[in-house]
Amino acid sequence: RLGAGAPFAIAYADIDNFKAFADKFGFAAADQVIAEAGQALLLAVHEAGDPGDFLGHIGGDDFVIVSGTARAETVARACASRFREAVGRVIGTEALATDTFIGEDRDGRPRAFPLARLSVAILVVEPGRWTTLARFGERAAELKREAKRRGAGTIITAAV
Repeated sequence: RLGAGAPFAIAYADIDNFKAFADKFGFAAADQVIAEAGQALLLAVHEAGDPGDFLGHIGGDDFVIVSGTARAETVARACASRFREAVGRVIGTEALATDTFIGEDRDGRPRAFPLARLSVAILVVEPGRWTTLARFGERAAELKREAKRRGAGTIITAAV
């Protein structure tokens, strides 16, 4: 995409509260959610994206999508919707309908967590302004933290 010289978008998708989810529903369900998420996101990219768009699994509960700038937010919203459906297939629609679950936070305290949300940080890349892969990674991490800070299921867009 850099070589083509046209702007493009890289979306960094992360499952919200995944550790608490895995602790509550078990690691087998968490593994199944990752597998279902991959399939759901792939379907969303094919349905909402352009030919040549790319979906990758970075690892754990993180995914990356490369798309054109015009379709990136539409693809991200389709991914979030398809992801929620995938979680429903794993834990059941009744559990999904509650929209929250009680789990332990990272300090071991019980609290309510939103259920089945995917936060997405979309970075618009202007090839002429691209510096390094390391800088891109830093910016993606900053934007992901901002999305998480705003709340589960947030989709935000910024330039690299």
